Amino acid sequence: SDFSCALELQPKRPELYNDRGVCRFAQKQYEGALTDLDAALRLRPGFAQAHSNIGNVQRELGDLSKAKAAYNAALLLDANDSRTWNNRGALQEQLNNLVAAELDVRRALELGGCEKAKENLERIAAALRGIELELSPLKTSWCEEEEQAAPLAPGGLHAFGEADDT
Repeated sequence: SDFSCALELQPKRPELYNDRGVCRFAQKQYEGALTDLDAALRLRPGFAQAHSNIGNVQRELGDLSKAKAAYNAALLLDANDSRTWNNRGALQEQLNNLVAAELDVRRALELGGCEKAKENLERIAAALRGIELELSPLKTSWCEEEEQAAPLAPGGLHAFGEADDT
């Protein structure tokens, strides 16, 4: 490939390993992608984009804890990368951490430059609304039971035994 030829000429360029890793990822050659991305990080440990790309590969391989660690490392190195925020948000959604997912994707939108973020936010917001609707009858029921179960006792004590400071 062109990247392999370029790496023969310039074997110390982490960007080339990163780019070849991205190409391998697109071709579903995940182990080769990880090999290249790890090589990029050996040459430049603080290469945020390579960390983020490792997160993408690990997520595709199903190792969600390694994916999250890679995204976190990338964001520590470059907190302004909207794609990494969006990808970590998508991972949070996959882990069913919908509130964290929403925060990450909203951050991606604030930074701009990531077109998938709007689509992801709409899906996450819909999922959160669905949970809210499911919980609504439980909340109403619980609040009504709470009001009946915890009246103020004579002397200002609540039914739970805590003194009322008023």
